[in-house]
Amino acid sequence: MSTETKNECHSLRLQIEDLKKRTKSMFDQVIEAGPADTAEARANMRLAYRHLDDACMRLGKVIQAIDGSVSVYDEEDKAGAGPIAGESVGEEG
Repeated sequence: MSTETKNECHSLRLQIEDLKKRTKSMFDQVIEAGPADTAEARANMRLAYRHLDDACMRLGKVIQAIDGSVSVYDEEDKAGAGPIAGESVGEEG
């Protein structure tokens, strides 16, 4: 694998981080809109966020493999990480 692949993975991770922030900011809007099934809306927003977080982590694992499995936690990539609207990850809606 090449530096080009590693750079593309990093670029995708940055794009996913942006999507995570946008998803997080939409969470309250979805709740305020008053869908008929608020619990279902909250659950699906959390799942969408978690899947984005997982995709970002997996691309990081690709970068790690390219670097010979050296684990480096990138401080700038963890910004914005965490549960939506301050909820704990295991919280049920």
